[in-house]
Amino acid sequence: MGFLLKPAMLTSDQYTAADIQKLMKNDLKNNAGKTGVKFVAAKNYVIKGKTINLLIVTDTPALFEEIIKKQTKALRAKGTLDLTKDKVSGKTKVSIKTSSGQMLVDGVVKLMPLVTGNDASVEAETTIKAPAVHPGQDKEVAPGKKVSDIVKASYAEANKAGEEARQKGADMSKPGVHQMTGEMPALDYLDMLGKTRGQVDEFMRFAEMYRKLASKYNFEDDGLTIPGAVWLAMIKNMKNSGYVAKNLPKGPDGRFLLRVDGPGGKQVREALLEKGIQGMQVFISHAEKNLDKVVTEVKKSGTKTWAFWSGGKVAELAAKKYAGGGLVLEGSVGSWFEKIWSFEHLTGVSDMILWTSMSEMYARKAAENYAEFSFLGYMGPGATKETTVWKNIEQPALIEVLNVQKQLPVPKVRWFVCRTSWTASPTGRDTNKKTGETGTWTGLSDAPDEMGTRLLAEAECIKRWGE
Repeated sequence: MGFLLKPAMLTSDQYTAADIQKLMKNDLKNNAGKTGVKFVAAKNYVIKGKTINLLIVTDTPALFEEIIKKQTKALRAKGTLDLTKDKVSGKTKVSIKTSSGQMLVDGVVKLMPLVTGNDASVEAETTIKAPAVHPGQDKEVAPGKKVSDIVKASYAEANKAGEEARQKGADMSKPGVHQMTGEMPALDYLDMLGKTRGQVDEFMRFAEMYRKLASKYNFEDDGLTIPGAVWLAMIKNMKNSGYVAKNLPKGPDGRFLLRVDGPGGKQVREALLEKGIQGMQVFISHAEKNLDKVVTEVKKSGTKTWAFWSGGKVAELAAKKYAGGGLVLEGSVGSWFEKIWSFEHLTGVSDMILWTSMSEMYARKAAENYAEFSFLGYMGPGATKETTVWKNIEQPALIEVLNVQKQLPVPKVRWFVCRTSWTASPTGRDTNKKTGETGTWTGLSDAPDEMGTRLLAEAECIKRWGE
């Protein structure tokens, strides 16, 4: 069946908020049985003085978007959903599959009561769930089954597949990436969770850090099963993003670009990165829920600071040490990766998908908690580059959310510049921009120096490190 609600009805004097709710509800019910239906959503949309939520199923989302975006205080999103009718209860089930824009999937689900005028016969849910932990199965792991055993079994299967490929003459000199190079038979990556011994070890380190944080902040924890599901969701969605390094745009400094200039000089997220981040929603939704628990506990402690950092390990460590016990991404859900930072050898795609997804979620959460936290920023070598996450991901996310929800300017951040020492080494991970040497910047134990503004902090960074 077609869709009853038309774009012009949102601004027509003939339709009230109740009329729009009725049309949205009928469109949802009338199209039960359809999958992959496009939708446009909005939170706090005003029609004739009454505030409602919108969840509009349509074949022409762009036409609705043009109208909805004129109300700048309304949060917006678009995506796809499935519609079914429960045979027992008769209720219409609205399963949100994807969402992009200013609301993640869970945020769209929460719109439903004001979409239908609190009609209980229409319910929204998300189909984004952590995958079954047992590779290759569509059901949950049997009670008592250890993820470590499953990983080891998958490793054995991978060895067997590798040996078969070797016997057929495949070049096996690149362990862990054969599925990307075509040197092994094409196999579902989830069936190959244990493809290399390294991944088994890395998963165990991830699970260790996950459970450590779970214990501190009372996350749901059942041994290794939940960390296993989170790991699988992350690895699967990184791989599926297709964000291969050779295809990524680079800036003048040779670093990957996080955003590129769009029409009129407006910065837009590069298309492939945007697609990849949307694909990470399975994992990010889980991280977001757990970050909410961390936020709650930090509020109870009375230390209400929210820290950002730019400039490598030096700035990260300073943020964790000097942020006064408040929020730091790497001190909360980012600590899952404390013992494993590189994933390209496991997934065949750039790690940027993971880190930018996490950073954007972290910044959006900061905006949601704007009134209760003060913001801190820590800067180390490289913090002034145009490719930093703060400039291209975190700051724009803060601006977007705050301007929509509260019509506020960029929040004031107290900026600190780290103190460092330099050790020259041909095998070092850093480059001294002033001397051209390769080596390592190390943060000193001294507290970072506070600067009056971001501009002053950037000037100090250039003075100290040349960037």
